[in-house]
Amino acid sequence: MRVRKETAAQNGGNRVRGRLVQSALASCDFGGATGWKLLGPKDLWSLGRENSSEELVSQLEKEWTRNRSAAQRHTKATPFKRKGNHGAETPETETLLQQQGGKRGPLLRAIWQVGRSTFLLGTLSLIISDVFRFTVPKLLSLFLEFIGDPKTPAWKGCLLAMLMFLSACLQTLFEQQHMYRLKVLQMRLRMAIMGLVYRKVLALSSSSRKASAVGDVVNLVSVDVQRLTESITYLNGLWLPLIWIIICFLYLWQVFWGRESWDLS
Repeated sequence: MRVRKETAAQNGGNRVRGRLVQSALASCDFGGATGWKLLGPKDLWSLGRENSSEELVSQLEKEWTRNRSAAQRHTKATPFKRKGNHGAETPETETLLQQQGGKRGPLLRAIWQVGRSTFLLGTLSLIISDVFRFTVPKLLSLFLEFIGDPKTPAWKGCLLAMLMFLSACLQTLFEQQHMYRLKVLQMRLRMAIMGLVYRKVLALSSSSRKASAVGDVVNLVSVDVQRLTESITYLNGLWLPLIWIIICFLYLWQVFWGRESWDLS
């Protein structure tokens, strides 16, 4: 009995000391001095209006509705009448465009109209970055010529070294600006497309809900939207590598042609 009473007393003393230490640490903390507070949406930084989900979804829905109505006007059938063999007028329908084609056209055009400014600015940043990327080898060749010629003034070498350093810094700067703009565009499009899908799902009728399963909507949001937003990063890779190859061949041709002319002279 005495052992149990002593262990209980020790446990009680440990609890009291733990509470005292906890209260002392809490009083030193800002939260303990002002009172603990649960974080809420008001405690977070507010996004700009151009990055808010309400603005992005409304803008994409507006462009998509406008493009869809324009596509429906083009694909709408035009009825006209013609006379048969017995002089009777029979109605006939002529389809101006194929109704099966162009289902994805209005959505892709709406996505382009929403994010074209950000994408074009990112592409411009990538082009400027590539200009500085190919400037560095040209400056390096000039610097090697400066090293081989002892009669060249020293200030030209310092100038070439400074230009090489600035070109490398500007290349990194514009390349990171390109990646930043594309990541922002991916975030905006992902938010806008997911919001548009959820709006359309909530507006479906009972018959449409029976026709489409829940898994289709989940796959559309989790897989298709992710692939669509990730493909934006690789769009510039369809044409820029061709320009890189052409410039590299021009550099090689210039080097070998210059060497041959030097040998002939």
